[in-house]
Amino acid sequence: FISRKPLYVRVTRGEGPQLSLIDLPGVTHNASQMKDIHEVTAKLVEEYVQQEELVILCVIPAASDFGNAEVIKMAHKYDPEGKRTLGVVTKCDDAARAEALAMSSTRS
Repeated sequence: FISRKPLYVRVTRGEGPQLSLIDLPGVTHNASQMKDIHEVTAKLVEEYVQQEELVILCVIPAASDFGNAEVIKMAHKYDPEGKRTLGVVTKCDDAARAEALAMSSTRS
């Protein structure tokens, strides 16, 4: 289940800039409980990334094909110059392990 209602967490401090963090679900194609999961997640993400006052943080696993990552394509659509888009590559250790395994299996 994906809710359209935001969950707010407020952290207050005496000084410093105000920052709101919106954690969106990943754009996905596979889900056993929702047949339209791709349409729902893509539409929800797109509603936020098109807002010019927001920073787009693209979080992508290292083993992913960056050229085909849908979130990067969305970010480029709404921020073609990349002025408000940041990329974060995660699970680098998993990708390194997979690459090492693949290399060792080709040597055998």
